[in-house]
Amino acid sequence: MFITRVRVRFHEIDRAGIAYFARSFQYCHETFEDMLARALDVDLERFFRESTWMLPLVHAESDYRMPIVLGQDLRIELKIARVGKTSVHFAYRIIGEPDGVERGKVTLVHSCVERQGFITRPLPDELIAGFKALGLIPPEVRRKD
Repeated sequence: MFITRVRVRFHEIDRAGIAYFARSFQYCHETFEDMLARALDVDLERFFRESTWMLPLVHAESDYRMPIVLGQDLRIELKIARVGKTSVHFAYRIIGEPDGVERGKVTLVHSCVERQGFITRPLPDELIAGFKALGLIPPEVRRKD
């Protein structure tokens, strides 16, 4: 599991006094970015500028369990639910701290594509190795077709 922590800021809440619904996706995508930088051991700015491949989002869904409020501390947990030949399914839990109550669940699916032409391609070996190094997938797991 990969974990990040955030605090809910004033600009993130709506008129109801809770985090605007799309913030769940923002929190999870920021966690994804942090994980990707660690998995590849690279500066993301340089990676996005120089890499021959990319991982665009192709599917997103969210279940809201409890309101997220101003000033609340959140723990965002990322797990890999499935590694395919060309895609990865990430499962996130948004947990309130210090109460430990689940506030929401998010699923994000990323597909691997060539930078030129956005043609689907297999996940790079260095990405799989990075996932394994972070303990997100067991060393013996192989990609599913």
